[in-house]
Amino acid sequence: MFDEVSETYKQSEKEHREEIERLDFIIEELKAQSEKSDELLRAAESTINKFRRQHLELKEEIQERDDQMLRLQEELLKVSNGDGNASGLMVLNQNRTFADTVRYELTQLELEYSLEHVKYLEAFLPENFTKAGGDNDLLLTHLAFPRIAA
Repeated sequence: MFDEVSETYKQSEKEHREEIERLDFIIEELKAQSEKSDELLRAAESTINKFRRQHLELKEEIQERDDQMLRLQEELLKVSNGDGNASGLMVLNQNRTFADTVRYELTQLELEYSLEHVKYLEAFLPENFTKAGGDNDLLLTHLAFPRIAA
């Protein structure tokens, strides 16, 4: 009888040790998950703080631009309300219009040159270049990115 009790005790002790080892393993896994979660939380908080700082900087920049715009509008009103400065403002507007016209003409010439250049290049490219899904689409996409960014 004592042997049976001793055997039962050893068996239950072995089962309890296995259970303790299994629970220790689960605890270690949970600790690792907790550490990963804490690290992820710190990274998220850092990102949020960076976003908040950038948001504040951008708001300050917008406010500075608004203030600058108001100052320039006030200066413009002072200039336009002055006696002899109205003719100076007209000359300034004429110069600005002329500069815009010249810029437009140069852009038109540049466009014509670019179109002619493309015609010459297409003469040397394979026929499948201009088909849908060809290299032409990739080239157009590549050329569009700087324009989109600007």
